Amino acid sequence: MPDKTLLYPRKNDKTTVYLKNCVKSPFIEVGDYSFYHDFDNPLGFEKKCVLYHYLYTNNDRLIIGSRAIVTKNVEPFSIVGGVPAKLIRKRFSKEKIQKLINLKWWDWEEETIKQKLPEIMNLENCN
Repeated sequence: MPDKTLLYPRKNDKTTVYLKNCVKSPFIEVGDYSFYHDFDNPLGFEKKCVLYHYLYTNNDRLIIGSRAIVTKNVEPFSIVGGVPAKLIRKRFSKEKIQKLINLKWWDWEEETIKQKLPEIMNLENCN
């Protein structure tokens, strides 16, 4: 498993950061392994990216493009970008998305994720 306590998840790469270790605002929530890539300044995430949190804007596993402004609900496993943000594409097929939603591997303990990682990546025989 990657070390989620690091600022930079990859050695010798100062263009990608773990957001949890760089975002200072108490109004921005990010996951332990959420990361942001920016060639200019990845530490400037809070100034460059805006996500308006409404009660219905709280789906899992999104990819939000740099400088995108998200103002409405985004479906799980979507890639969005632009101002206002629009769907670019889905990350996986409908079938795989449904399997991942049913699996909810992100709620598992880290040790279980480590053990089942090949199965999660293949989505076969994974319970």
